[in-house]
Amino acid sequence: MWVPTWSPWEVVFRASVIYGVVQILFRNIGGKERSRYAIPDLALMLLIAVAARQAIVGPDTSLTSAIIALGTLAGLDWLLSYLSFRSPRFAKLVEGPVCQLIRDGRIREMVLRRNRISREDILAQLREQGHGSLDGVKDAYLERSGQISFVFWPDDR
Repeated sequence: MWVPTWSPWEVVFRASVIYGVVQILFRNIGGKERSRYAIPDLALMLLIAVAARQAIVGPDTSLTSAIIALGTLAGLDWLLSYLSFRSPRFAKLVEGPVCQLIRDGRIREMVLRRNRISREDILAQLREQGHGSLDGVKDAYLERSGQISFVFWPDDR
């Protein structure tokens, strides 16, 4: 139960590699997809966890290896969070840039295509904030979280 089959350093190495691959995978999925967790998204995360478990600890079922792997993953997550907090350049690399979708009331079609966002996606987010049309929107941004934030024209324009 406590005696690992693999060296603890091998478990740390494997967990680190898998963590990096998962970060790259989710980073490349796209901003819009990160913001919502639909059934396919949850299924994907579950399947990644199942596949990653075998790659991290293999046939080793000891609690020691599981604790080492989980500790490594938590430590790497904390480290990325800390480095992102300390360095805006690192945050942009890891979390992606903030993208301006609407500038001065004009939709930036190329940016929408690059981020796979439709007008309907923008309108849906706008309705969630209690607005029915794009008329009052000055600027809109796809945030690192995947949410769209809006800046509205002043009422006196």
